[in-house]
Amino acid sequence: MTLCLFWGMGQLWLLSIAWHDRNFAWLVTLFFIPPSALVYAIIEKEARKPLWLTLLLPLAVVVIAAFSPAFRADPEGELLRALALEEDRAPAPPKPRAPRPVVAPADERPPDIAATYCRVRSTPAGAPVWLDGKPTGQVTPAKLTLYAGRDNVVSVRLKGFVPTSENISPNLNQNTERDYTLAPGTPMGVRSVPQGAKVLVDGQEVLAQTPGEVEGVPYGEHEVVLRKKGMADVIVQVTAKEEKPLSLDLTLYAEARVRVKSLPTHAEVTMDGRPTGEFTPAVVVVSSEEPHVFEVRHPKYLPATLKVSPVPPGELEEVTIPLELSTVQTVSERIGETEERLQKQAAERARLVAKLAAAKKRGKPEADTLESELTRRERTLSSTKADLAELKTVLEVLTKRRD
Repeated sequence: MTLCLFWGMGQLWLLSIAWHDRNFAWLVTLFFIPPSALVYAIIEKEARKPLWLTLLLPLAVVVIAAFSPAFRADPEGELLRALALEEDRAPAPPKPRAPRPVVAPADERPPDIAATYCRVRSTPAGAPVWLDGKPTGQVTPAKLTLYAGRDNVVSVRLKGFVPTSENISPNLNQNTERDYTLAPGTPMGVRSVPQGAKVLVDGQEVLAQTPGEVEGVPYGEHEVVLRKKGMADVIVQVTAKEEKPLSLDLTLYAEARVRVKSLPTHAEVTMDGRPTGEFTPAVVVVSSEEPHVFEVRHPKYLPATLKVSPVPPGELEEVTIPLELSTVQTVSERIGETEERLQKQAAERARLVAKLAAAKKRGKPEADTLESELTRRERTLSSTKADLAELKTVLEVLTKRRD
């Protein structure tokens, strides 16, 4: 009996060693348990005990072995693979330390961007406040959050008054205050077909896209331009009055081009009575749905005009306008006209200079636009002065010839 117990314990010990190897476990069961059971049966028979009691211990060993994890179904072989990987796995290398961030010297660091505050007041009060082209939802008096180290465009807009804007660039940890006095103006509603056109008044953008309303246009005469990519500009003259709001409904047409030539060349080109700033030969953008009247002027020749029929969208049409020599009388008349035009251009330049100075003083964002417009007007003024000088020279020559 004792011998059989030792045999059974030996079988269990061998099975525990083969716990994760199914084939080896069955091998132990088939080759070691039956001999031990046979020895146990012989000994028990000599002791004259029942056969079922003789086979009880070997059967128990077989049952325990059958229900061990080594005999359970493992179709994927996960236990064997895990054991093999565990044996072959090399120790993991230590994780490299993250490099320390390199901190630039204090004098090379970019300027900090921190929030500052700006108190905005206006006369009259209750005007909506805009920041960077977007409404803030506040009305004056208001407290805005601005950022140091960058530009902040603050606008105050109230219907019936001319909008005002200022570019504020506060220093770090510097709170600011602004007081604006709004000038009265005439509201102007603008609609266009197609929509989405920019609106410029005297060269300054006042409306990002149509349809929309300009809170106020200064009293007096103004040039309004509607501009959209792929479309010819629409230019109208308006007069803003105190008692009557303005309303514009305009149609934009696809752009076309006209190449204007003259004999001789270098003649000033005007279209529909407005200077184009170009000299022959010149390419002028026109509306494709309307006829246009071109006029060319040269100091030594009589002015000449030509009416051009509508040009199909996207096409280019060439026209040539011949000029006739001037006489003393025509040159004298042209000198008077040129002097009058020169006075108007000089007055317009002075107005733009004053407006630009005010815009720069208050940091208004439209200063760049005004500078471009002033450059264009100065170029036109210089050209007019040169024409006047040349006309006077031509008059002297013609007068000597006549005498």
